[in-house]
Amino acid sequence: MLKKFFVLLISVVFVYSCSNDSPTDQTTSTLIEAQAVVKLSSSDVAQILLSAQQVSATAVTTQPFGMLAYRVVYWTTDENGNRVKASGLVVFPDVESLDPAVKQYFTAPLVSDQHGTIFTDVEAPTNEFQHTVYELIRAKKDPTYSPQVSTTFKLSVQYTGVLGFVLAMPDYIGYGESVDHYHTYMLENSLANATVDLIYAVKELAERINFPLRKEVYLAGYSEGGYATMAAAKKLQSEKSGFTVKAVFPMAGVYDLETLGLGLLSQSSLGFPPFPAYVVYAYSEAYSDVSLQGLVQPDFVEKLPVYFDKTKTGLEIFADMCITAGKDPANCTFTPDNLFTDEAVSQFLTDTEYPFRKALRMNNVDDWVPQMKMVFIHCGGDNILPQSLAYATYTKFVGAGAPAVDFVDPEVVFETGSLSHTDCAPEAYKVLFGYLCQLEYGAVCGF
Repeated sequence: MLKKFFVLLISVVFVYSCSNDSPTDQTTSTLIEAQAVVKLSSSDVAQILLSAQQVSATAVTTQPFGMLAYRVVYWTTDENGNRVKASGLVVFPDVESLDPAVKQYFTAPLVSDQHGTIFTDVEAPTNEFQHTVYELIRAKKDPTYSPQVSTTFKLSVQYTGVLGFVLAMPDYIGYGESVDHYHTYMLENSLANATVDLIYAVKELAERINFPLRKEVYLAGYSEGGYATMAAAKKLQSEKSGFTVKAVFPMAGVYDLETLGLGLLSQSSLGFPPFPAYVVYAYSEAYSDVSLQGLVQPDFVEKLPVYFDKTKTGLEIFADMCITAGKDPANCTFTPDNLFTDEAVSQFLTDTEYPFRKALRMNNVDDWVPQMKMVFIHCGGDNILPQSLAYATYTKFVGAGAPAVDFVDPEVVFETGSLSHTDCAPEAYKVLFGYLCQLEYGAVCGF
């Protein structure tokens, strides 16, 4: 917990807005508006790092970068081709905080970090970040108060305050500005669009505020974010984006959804049933031939839309799923046939053209050959998304001639022993930040 926080300059002032109802070129004009959230000086960031016992200097300066954070609203497109107003967090390093000798030569690359599975809107990056700002303001007024500092905020300090990168974090369709839209969970096009269109919006915003942004981008994400990262990398490789993709880091994700589905329905139990339930719900919204009727048990047909209304946590959903299935939430072994009908399971396992199975196959993101550097990061002890599935995608890419792919297990790197899907995340990000520091600065950073 942070115990002290000095000199926050808070701004919720509208800084840029344009009427952009009919963008003619989505690759160059997606920005609708950007709202300043907070400005942190270099000394502010240094105090945050010191209080959190994190690294307190960057690879290129003797002190951290200041940070300028924005909530950006931009145009993107959902799975059915509908234009949607989406939102994302964007954080710039404060060039004014640099030594004049460094400032005149400084340019920054962009890193886009795609978040993992969330269930409530308050967990969206823009909302998490703003909540942390409010927590820090309270701590500034009351030194005895220990603020709750979100993962989003901590990551922004590392990406921007320490490494000096411009950071983009899409909320995704279904959260933040687009909370009234269903979340396009594990749907390739929507996740790729939400990520890439924010990148284009950052480019436009950087030009308007005269920030020296390099046309180079790194992509990273964990869990659902690993899948979204892969989808975005595929999209960026296939179109003229104006950016060079320097490296891609899919972490703890799965990229062959059809094979994942076959594995889940063949298991004796589901590790965390809200995950597959969320996939089923999202796909029933996206595809007219994927209906909840006949796919899930009757008791869940009406409940899934209620579960995923962005107000309930994953644990709350899990508990109600257990109760609905007639089980004790405190001791609940949830089997595939508790959620899916027997007929649906049988058809999925035997009929390759079964609508839900076909839809999953259409959203596989292992059906291309990456030409950029790519590093898979995945723990062997992952209890939700098996490492073996990610490794199969890695070997598929290698076999197809991908020139620069690698696979790293944080358990091996840090000799931690087996780590769960949740516990692996901090170690995976340590690996990621080490790579970013080396690739960008040719230096070894301690994270």
